[in-house]
Amino acid sequence: AQYKKENGYLSGHAGNKVGVLGLVQRDKKCVTVKVIDSTKQTLKQMVAENVDTSATVITDSLNAYRGLAKTFADHQIIHHEKNMFVDGDIYTNTVEGFFSLLKRSIFGIYHQCSHKHLARYCDETAYRYNHRGIKDGERFTLSLQNAAGRLTWDNLTAKPEPKGNSPKWLVEFEKNRAEWMEANKNRKGR
Repeated sequence: AQYKKENGYLSGHAGNKVGVLGLVQRDKKCVTVKVIDSTKQTLKQMVAENVDTSATVITDSLNAYRGLAKTFADHQIIHHEKNMFVDGDIYTNTVEGFFSLLKRSIFGIYHQCSHKHLARYCDETAYRYNHRGIKDGERFTLSLQNAAGRLTWDNLTAKPEPKGNSPKWLVEFEKNRAEWMEANKNRKGR
């Protein structure tokens, strides 16, 4: 594990971890993206692809987020390292609450998860978060209605084929989307 000191604080993470970018619109939906390449350009691209340019973006003080104000209506920063957690209605508690649920599901339900299937765990937790206002029975019925067919062992364990110079996270996203589209092409109403 490689740690470096920036502004008097340790930063970075152990080499066995994979990042997850969480985006939550207040009182709305949550989106998660598995981060394989955590460069500044990739993170900004991920945010740009999932957030409307008219939005106010609120982040922690990670250096990779600097310059988001050039793309979005506004960019507010919460400086946890300075013991700043709330500034009026500027806070990251909403997304931190989601990550609390994600971590509890991994530690409490699954106990561990592989890098390969992390996106699936994140998607399940985001689905539960996005449908938290409905009863369990309704959520179960909705889940069955949205089932994309059978997930075979071969599809579950297949390795994605790389495409050109696309970032790895984008290749994985496109592969999952293509599988979902193929599985749903014969569904009624499409």
